[in-house]
Amino acid sequence: MALAGVLAGIYSLAPAQVYEFSKPNVPVNDDSLGRHHHFNLSQGQHSVAARGDSFYAVWWDFRNGSAPLYNADIYFARSTDCGRTFLPNLRINDDADTVRQESPSLCLDAAGIIHVAWEDTRTGNFRIFYSRSTDGGRIFLPNQQISDTFSRAAMVASNGNGIVCVGWWCGFYFWLKRSSDGGRTFGRRVMINDFAATPATNASLTLDSAGRAYVAWQRFDTLSYRHVHLSRSTDPGDTLFYPSVRVSDSTFRVWDASDPSVTLDKRGRVFVALMDKRSTGDQLHVYVARSTDGGASFLPNVDVSDNWGQSLQEIPSIAADDSGNVYVAWTDYRNGIRCIYFARSIDPEDTSFSPNILVNDTAGLSETDRYGASLAVNERGEAFVTWSDNRIGGISHVYDIFSSWGVRRQNMVEDDRTEGFVKSFRVDCYPNPFTDRVRISFFLKQPGKIGIKIYNLLGEEVKTLVQESKGSGKYEIEWRGLDKQGRPVKSGVYFLAFYPEGFGRGSYSSKTFHRLILIR
Repeated sequence: MALAGVLAGIYSLAPAQVYEFSKPNVPVNDDSLGRHHHFNLSQGQHSVAARGDSFYAVWWDFRNGSAPLYNADIYFARSTDCGRTFLPNLRINDDADTVRQESPSLCLDAAGIIHVAWEDTRTGNFRIFYSRSTDGGRIFLPNQQISDTFSRAAMVASNGNGIVCVGWWCGFYFWLKRSSDGGRTFGRRVMINDFAATPATNASLTLDSAGRAYVAWQRFDTLSYRHVHLSRSTDPGDTLFYPSVRVSDSTFRVWDASDPSVTLDKRGRVFVALMDKRSTGDQLHVYVARSTDGGASFLPNVDVSDNWGQSLQEIPSIAADDSGNVYVAWTDYRNGIRCIYFARSIDPEDTSFSPNILVNDTAGLSETDRYGASLAVNERGEAFVTWSDNRIGGISHVYDIFSSWGVRRQNMVEDDRTEGFVKSFRVDCYPNPFTDRVRISFFLKQPGKIGIKIYNLLGEEVKTLVQESKGSGKYEIEWRGLDKQGRPVKSGVYFLAFYPEGFGRGSYSSKTFHRLILIR
């Protein structure tokens, strides 16, 4: 594709799509950091939920175990202040500390009831257990055993009107049990998939408002390659499923698709995030597939990544807000070590995604391993992400749970004083795209203290060009494509941020952005 086409198709992004994630990241587990393993990877299911300013998270850890990798428990935490602080952790499983529980899945229904399902060995081999909280996570009710044979890949979902479904994998098939009384009792098990599933534990479950179930899972379509399929129930009783539909549309040539995560929006559209190697032939990328007919068929998959090199992206988590916007978080190797990245859809047809944003802070970026992103979005379109992180455990590879809250700045101007200032200046950049230097001219109608900075796509500051008081009048400066240390930066997209000092403390909310494209 010609460069002009690439730039038009990928970088026609309004600065208003920038998300600002809280830094520094906040630990979720309240035991001593760096001492015990904590994991929240849940095979495409969500281990987080968000509503308003409240955030809920589950994970499994080994703080109580006498054997470092054997006695694990399911823990829960909640925040009531947008993830700035967390209340004391609460253990959900009610058995003695002698067995292993892991891979919890969580959902929050419209009535505020929290549902959790997980894998549990208290009866011998792995079975699926379930519990719920009706008081916002202060107390969890006695655990219920859902499956009676070997079971993995715990999944839970609720439609918010009393229907709760718990799913799992066993013997190459996925199974489902349904509750019509909010999780008090569950009916008989129903088989979900119509072909043998891949012998792995990767699947994802959600319900629509009527209580119909949608399950994304992976199967071998040939002897060598897997594809992601979707099974959906024919009625709210979940007693029968339609023939499955293939979601991934890549060829069998290079790689099999896997690790699906599914969500629904208020319009009934179905979205599945998955990963395969179709773009690179070598490294995995994250894709999103969309269905506008309730899961009967899927439109062409869309590559979420804006990294065109050979870096690996994997294990996506997907969510949708009340306005139908789609969000994805995943594990990413583009920095040479695993990090957490985020993107959201930026057009009504969900065929383009925003520039990818680094969610974790950069402390110890070159030395710390992070993986297993789980994503939730509240009704305001604010994103919350958790992941496993060894920044404290270091070379001993002991992981804690860390989190970050992401806020979308709709207009980049949220302060009346700032808005008056913004209207008082004009900025022009030429040439753009540029190869050597770009001239930046700006005109101030009134005097004031201003800042002009360059940021990269990660939201990191590259260079400060101006940070001083200026009188009214016309000014011209230039940027020669150098960073703070005077080193040439790589080709790519950068943002020129122009903001008045003192308004919004220089945050994204008080900046106006201009996109710069450097081509070396």
